Amino acid sequence: MNITRINQERLLNAKLAYTPRNLKLKSVTALLDGDDVIPKAGDMVLAKVTKIGQHAGLELSQGRRSALFVGDEIIVCYGNRYAPDQFEANVPNDLGPCDLVASGGIAAHMNHCHANVKTPTSIQPIGLLSDSQQRINLKDTQAEILGS
Repeated sequence: MNITRINQERLLNAKLAYTPRNLKLKSVTALLDGDDVIPKAGDMVLAKVTKIGQHAGLELSQGRRSALFVGDEIIVCYGNRYAPDQFEANVPNDLGPCDLVASGGIAAHMNHCHANVKTPTSIQPIGLLSDSQQRINLKDTQAEILGS
């Protein structure tokens, strides 16, 4: 596993999706990557948009939409998705290229897509977000809100 320090400016310039909206960017200190890093549902990831597809916009943390462009860096969460009218997708087994399967910020590997939708927007994960001790998962931000 590689641990790379990340500066706050880079995080602030990334588009923060709605799903990880409760993430406190100040707590993020590093990115985790490497062949031995296996993402889990809820893990937050910094990724780069590589091809625009079905989701040409990202719903941001404030609820407004922002157009996506190739090269944009986005902060999203890994997750499984079963939406018969769009995509069936699962969390991949590595940090390889994957798909943006929901405009609210879900990264996954698309298994099937409905005939009436475009192929998903393609993203390249850069690394999982980490604080000083561990990777940051969506469930960790929920605990902060509840005060546990």
